[in-house]
Amino acid sequence: MLPIYIPQGIERCYLTTVTERGCDLRDFPFKWFSVTVINDDKDNTVYALFNDQPRANPMQIRPGEVRSKNMNAPLIWRVYLYTDAGKTADVRVETLR
Repeated sequence: MLPIYIPQGIERCYLTTVTERGCDLRDFPFKWFSVTVINDDKDNTVYALFNDQPRANPMQIRPGEVRSKNMNAPLIWRVYLYTDAGKTADVRVETLR
């Protein structure tokens, strides 16, 4: 029998300023069904990595852009955000578990 996962409906919004050093978001021991990254910055691109995704293959989020990662099960346990060297960006991260 296959397990059926139902979201608990718990939503969280993280407001953060991201730099080249990065920002690591976790909600341990819980895992998320979906993560939405909103780049509120007007000038700088943000890069997002999920779980143990290699840094060589990030999701690129341009200024003003919204990108989401959705799963059918609670599999997302980490979001790592960073920008280009010498830049900063204001970002909102909305999660659902």
